[in-house]
Amino acid sequence: MVVFELSLIAQGFRAKH
Repeated sequence: MVVFELSLIAQGFRAKH
């Protein structure tokens, strides 16, 4: 699912920032 992947990427991005 694209939404699931986006959620994971968003979490990783937010964690980095």
